[in-house]
Amino acid sequence: MPTVTSPSLNVYSGPNALVDFYDPDKCPPAPLVEVPEHPWREQGVRIYAKLMSALPAANVKSLPALNMLLRARESGELTPETKTIIEYSSGSTVISLGILANIMGIETVKAYLSNKTSPAKLDLLRFFNWESHIRWTAHQILKQLPDIKVFATCIGTSGTVTGCGLSLKRYKPDITRVGVCTSPNDRIPGPRMYSLLEPVTWFPWREAIDTMMEVSSPEAFEYSLHLCRNGLLVGPSSGMAMLGLFRFLERTMKEKGTLDHLRNEDGEIPCVFICCDGPFQYISEYYDKLPESHFHPIRNSELLGVDSYSYNLDWEMTPAEAHSILFWPKGPSNPSPRVPNDRGKMDFDSSSEVVVLDLRAEGDYKHMKLPNAFNLPIGRTQNPYTHPPTMVEIFKEIDGRVGLGASNDLVRCLDGKVVFTLGYDGHIARLAMSVLRNRGLEAYCIMGGVEEWETLSLAPFGMSN
Repeated sequence: MPTVTSPSLNVYSGPNALVDFYDPDKCPPAPLVEVPEHPWREQGVRIYAKLMSALPAANVKSLPALNMLLRARESGELTPETKTIIEYSSGSTVISLGILANIMGIETVKAYLSNKTSPAKLDLLRFFNWESHIRWTAHQILKQLPDIKVFATCIGTSGTVTGCGLSLKRYKPDITRVGVCTSPNDRIPGPRMYSLLEPVTWFPWREAIDTMMEVSSPEAFEYSLHLCRNGLLVGPSSGMAMLGLFRFLERTMKEKGTLDHLRNEDGEIPCVFICCDGPFQYISEYYDKLPESHFHPIRNSELLGVDSYSYNLDWEMTPAEAHSILFWPKGPSNPSPRVPNDRGKMDFDSSSEVVVLDLRAEGDYKHMKLPNAFNLPIGRTQNPYTHPPTMVEIFKEIDGRVGLGASNDLVRCLDGKVVFTLGYDGHIARLAMSVLRNRGLEAYCIMGGVEEWETLSLAPFGMSN
């Protein structure tokens, strides 16, 4: 069993295992994955997704959070006596900070968001954000793709674009850096509109980009959905970054008539866009932003509100098992048997009173019935488990009559008893059993119903009239 950290094998051991796991210097780099099919492939454009969503905290903000903690520790602001950290954020940064602080022995992280301070100002207060991307993200990209020619990322708190943009330009002067903003008066989780960034002069984000594109929220969610369905599980800001990259290429082609000035010596144009997080926390927004045509329809959606109670094979019995209990001679020295079935033994107290809930039509019930039986006349129906409309109708009827909220003479006869449910073929009996179990009754369904009972020639249904 390994006892030391081995980044090449992605193994983290020992007392500092979790700290090492979150430390980019001790982990393999975040994956850089090529998008194989896209509109610009025939033009020699190679597009790669830098999956910051694959970081241990599942979002890009774990890097600035870690950098803040490390810098605070180096400066002496963070000591072994530190018990609480306060962060002006309500998003991924404070989530990541909470995870990392706990791992580093800090008990509490508090998040404050003032209603008197602009969101852009609060987000940009994080002094060390962009330095973390110089320290890790840009260096990883340069190692993974040394011949990169175009870099694209969304601009939100601007840490990613500033750190990566400044560092990439220092090592690759011919690189083109594309910043992508949200369209005016639109909202995409994470990125910002240009109007929220324009007043910011104390943060060097302008020096970190060469051009800027805008993308609307429906477009961002649509491209994210496309990436997800093709194997890259990334959020809307990732779709936004990729579309921003496409728009830069379109504009360049329109203005210059060629992309040749972007090519490497081999004739290709390697591009990278940043994927900050995954889609899962935004799932409901995909349905808000995109039309229904983007999603597969839910078939038999009427079933979503019915038949949600539990089932168990141990709650089913054969007609032979039911017959041996119902027709066993009663007496102080001859209690009801605990009849074994294929799954063990019937699990009710042999001294309990057993009643039958007969779900056949009233005429059939009156013609011939079992001892201690009560009638809930459902009658013959299609199999509810193969015919959704029948399931909806019958479930609602049974649940309304003997379910958890029911109060009537019938349920008063059943409460406190062991209940066997009986129908024509067992399907309705199984459904009724589930409803009664949810009410808290000890219910068992007789599988095969009266039809199986007759086949076995058991009294009374198997006897001739």
